[in-house]
Amino acid sequence: MKIINNTNNNIEIILDDGDVLDISTLRHNKEHLIVKCINSSIHIDELAANQIKKKVLEEKEIKKMQNLLKKRKRP
Repeated sequence: MKIINNTNNNIEIILDDGDVLDISTLRHNKEHLIVKCINSSIHIDELAANQIKKKVLEEKEIKKMQNLLKKRKRP
């Protein structure tokens, strides 16, 4: 693992095969994002990826409900 660029809030990291990167917040949130390099490709921890997909789906459904409510309010 190599850190290439480390400026204020932007860090660029290059992973070698077999490297594992565990990302969490400073406030010790229970959620961690695990990034692995396997055969020169990036893999995101399956549980975290599912959480991301669920959040995107929830946001889409919320927008649909908001649009429906707006349509019903129009005279």
